Amino acid sequence: MRTYLSCPDVGADSAATSTLARMSAVATALSEEKDVGSAPLNELKAVLQETEVSAFELNYSGVLMALTTYLTSLASNLTPPRKLRLKRFAAVFMSLTPDNLRPLDGSGCWVAFETLITKLLASVAQLEQFQVKVTDMGGALTSGSTGVLRGAQALRFFQTHQIRCNLRRHPTCRELREWRRGRGSIKVDPFTSISAIEKYLLDRGVGYVRGDESSGDEDVSDEDEMPSEGSMSSGAGQQRHIDIMIGDEVLPGHMSILQAIRQYSPAMNSETSDQFIIATDLWVSTHTLYYRAAAAPSETPVLETQTPKSSSRSERKERKTRIDERLWIDGEVPKPEHPLDGYLSGCLPVDIDDPSVPSLVLLRCLYGLNRYWWCLFDDEDVPPTSHAPLLPDSSFHSSKLNAKIGRQLSDFLSVATQQIPKWTSDLVKAVPFIFTFSARRNLLYCSAFGRDRALMHLVNQTDGGHSDGESGRLTPRLERRKVSIRRDDLLRQAEQALNHLGTSRAMLEVGFEGEAGTGFGPTLEFYSTVSHELQKASLRLWQGRTVATSFASSDDPSTEYVMAENGLFPAFHSTHNAKQRDTRLKKFEFIGRLLAQALLDARMLDLSLNPVFFKWLCGGEKSICLADLEMYDKSIYSSLRALLLTDAEDFSSLEQYFTMPGDETFELIKGGKNHPVDRSNVSQFVKLVCHWRLVEGVRREMEAVRHGFETIINIEDLAFFLPEEMEELFCGCSDDTWTKTWSQSSLQTAIKPDHGYNHDSDQIRWLIHMLASFDFQQQRKFLQFVTGSPKLPVGGFRSLNPPLTVVKKSGSYGNGDDELPSAMTCYNYLKIPAYSSYDIFKERFSVALRFIYSFHLT
Repeated sequence: MRTYLSCPDVGADSAATSTLARMSAVATALSEEKDVGSAPLNELKAVLQETEVSAFELNYSGVLMALTTYLTSLASNLTPPRKLRLKRFAAVFMSLTPDNLRPLDGSGCWVAFETLITKLLASVAQLEQFQVKVTDMGGALTSGSTGVLRGAQALRFFQTHQIRCNLRRHPTCRELREWRRGRGSIKVDPFTSISAIEKYLLDRGVGYVRGDESSGDEDVSDEDEMPSEGSMSSGAGQQRHIDIMIGDEVLPGHMSILQAIRQYSPAMNSETSDQFIIATDLWVSTHTLYYRAAAAPSETPVLETQTPKSSSRSERKERKTRIDERLWIDGEVPKPEHPLDGYLSGCLPVDIDDPSVPSLVLLRCLYGLNRYWWCLFDDEDVPPTSHAPLLPDSSFHSSKLNAKIGRQLSDFLSVATQQIPKWTSDLVKAVPFIFTFSARRNLLYCSAFGRDRALMHLVNQTDGGHSDGESGRLTPRLERRKVSIRRDDLLRQAEQALNHLGTSRAMLEVGFEGEAGTGFGPTLEFYSTVSHELQKASLRLWQGRTVATSFASSDDPSTEYVMAENGLFPAFHSTHNAKQRDTRLKKFEFIGRLLAQALLDARMLDLSLNPVFFKWLCGGEKSICLADLEMYDKSIYSSLRALLLTDAEDFSSLEQYFTMPGDETFELIKGGKNHPVDRSNVSQFVKLVCHWRLVEGVRREMEAVRHGFETIINIEDLAFFLPEEMEELFCGCSDDTWTKTWSQSSLQTAIKPDHGYNHDSDQIRWLIHMLASFDFQQQRKFLQFVTGSPKLPVGGFRSLNPPLTVVKKSGSYGNGDDELPSAMTCYNYLKIPAYSSYDIFKERFSVALRFIYSFHLT
């Protein structure tokens, strides 16, 4: 290629050669150790705007590596320093200068920046070689010719087939008994865990050493069907633990027998570049599992050089005291970490071997600049009017990689055996911004919460969780905990229910005392109603305005709740009463557990929380700064920014002291109520307000939330979500999708008429017309009535599982106009009588929507 391009007789005057030459010259100039100014950047911008640069030219010219080094390298031999180089890039490609930190009209200002991103995404699409591994189950299927099974169809197939296993003592093991003299076999469900098989053997005395009175050689038939995991009784006496093996490979206890065969039985599987093929005799062959005595766990000796934990705790306490003294006495605020620094690296944070990596590294750098551009100007006296990203996140999405990861996660067996290719999680951790929210959420549920929840998610995503067949067989065998809750003691009993779950990952199912029904609908209502209880002003948990409103019909109309335009955030609260403090912190720990349990079970909360709350939850408190104050409350941020712009002579008339704005009893420093704010210390005042309000003043509360959350879910599982995306993750449908989903066209598509109605029925047309005219509160009441939750899942109506089904309700009293509509929340099932007119239809619904917080038989 180099010889071809250098040949004077071939394409010497072509536009492609000219473009490549210009790009190569830019790469050479950017690689100079001496200061070359902004000329190479301006030339690169011109090339991108004047010509159609191909992905090949971008890679072959050397611009990728040169620009990455220019933007990220901290090498001392490069001049000027990195920050100045970054400012030059921001000026050329993003129109950002100290005098113009936020162009009022973004149109046209960032075209070159967006073009560069588009070219890099094209380069990734051209170069990437990530292999999608799908399973061809044609050989394992007992009927039909197709080798593709998905969702409920695949789950039904595996739940109705069993694998025959021969359980034998390993040849190297002599101390344990031979079960059934080595001739017995059992049939197990494909998803039976290895630990369940171990327990099955131990319950039959296999763990006793030979010579004990207990015998595992009972006279039984050669073939047995293994009982379900929950029905096995515990054996008596002291037994040795055993290892279950295929060949010489010890199998982990959490692994399913299907996964073990897939991973450790080469005879059962074959593999191509893009397929994993299961052999035809998976169900016919008898698969041999060996068992042997497990090695006794070794005790780790305590070395004399180890430091006692109490010592490390005392050191941490002493260090925290020193920090507190500097903050309280000197008003010295710890310098926040720059979030941009994590993106300015010449490599990915995860080791990935792929030709597209150089393009991904530069994309990561540009994404950081797009989101945290204001870090470049942190030395300016006045912060920008807004810290919002310049381009929307969608500008960085890779359609090809989103399609690939979606295809990989749709492969039933990869998810069912938790053998999803490692590149999927590595890539999402390294460059989460190139994937849509739904793709990342899909990966979370397929990989982070275990096989059974992954299967449930896969079935719901693929089939809507329902089928014409044996619907009862389509639910993965999750452990479930059913509790009954009294509405008049909801919050206390909810705390008890979650505490009793402990670290268990059982699914919580709730019913209300004195009401009919339990399951999906009442459980959804439980989460939304607990959310409302936590917002009561009497608890004094949140910062915000107090509003007298009514969530439930049983509420006292004067009940006060805390509302906040940008989402709830803990109120900074100081008390010397240890009992009150502990009670308050237990509430926040409960909130953490509630968030985790709702996420684990894919239930929606009706608790709008501030993005800074989620940043704290995910461990980002060290980087909280003025940009987060804007996200917390734009009016407070604007007021403090205006204060920074105030002339020196005007401070005396403001009479502002070092106390928290809005609460003069809260001093920001020792003696703050006697310490006036002036031109010389206004910057320190603003930093203290931000730090106390968002960090130090809520530290105990947020650490309690995080502790509660981590008893159920590893906080690192949320690493590839942005703080502002978290509300959608925990509370369902985003505001943008919510507005679109209530249009008549969307409702027409989402509603499924059945049993007496079709899309041409008057009642269906009336329903769509009525719903499209509802205001926000009426929409919430309708959803509460039909689904048990006032929120829609991610994706809106089309993601309801099962879909919203409307059927004709038979009149009990002869005249349908006297009947009220009713609903089955577990199935999103709405029953509407055949009303004679739209006016009666609307009036009957208005009555029904007044009484939506109780369950009765319909």
